[in-house]
Formats: sequence, C-alpha cells, structure tokens
Amino acid sequence: MDDGHINFIFFTLNEMIDITQASPDVILINATYWINKYNLPGIHFMAITAIGITVSISLALVTNKKEPFYNLAISTLRELVMGDAHIKVFLTNNKDTLHNTISKVYLGVPQLLYL
Repeated sequence: MDDGHINFIFFTLNEMIDITQASPDVILINATYWINKYNLPGIHFMAITAIGITVSISLALVTNKKEPFYNLAISTLRELVMGDAHIKVFLTNNKDTLHNTISKVYLGVPQLLYL
C-alpha cells in the first residue's frame, strides 16, 4: 500500500538465521494483536533447536491481520531466514488467515494449532 506510512517491518539477527537453518524442524508462529507501543499486529517467529531450546527468530510488525500482510511476513521469513531449510511442522496460535497463508507459501508442511 502506498499511503505514505510504513506498513511492514521485519526484524531478525544474523545469528538467529544461522541457528534457525541449523534446526529448522519445528517453527512456532505467535500472532499477537495491538499489544505493542504502536498498536500494530505482531508476528513472532520462533524455532525449537536440536537440544530442545526455543529461540526467537524474528518479529514482523504489520498494518493489519489480513492475508496480504501475513503473506508478506511468511514469504519474508522464507526468503531471508529459512532459505531451502526443510521445516517439518509449524505450530501456530491462529487457525484462519495465518493458517491459509502458511499453506500457500509452504505447500504440504503440516500445521498444528496450539492454545
């Protein structure tokens, strides 16, 4: 959208990219809404490492929780962080829009809903 405002921000550290690509089996995605200073939906990406530790991969802030913004966040995760790493399963807390977007970007990768 070209409305003169920032509509998407994606944060990650180089070290987290290396850790994630080394342990890409389980990726957790936590979508939170309007709990940050800017009242923007946040999408927090995490990975479970080979030794069972959960690490924060990245955070995306989006303008709203509609599919084009989820698609941008998931596609950016794939391009900038995951690369060709094989994900075995996604764990998410959102069963609708986020689930649909993951299904389109990561064809055939199972998704589990956590509460």
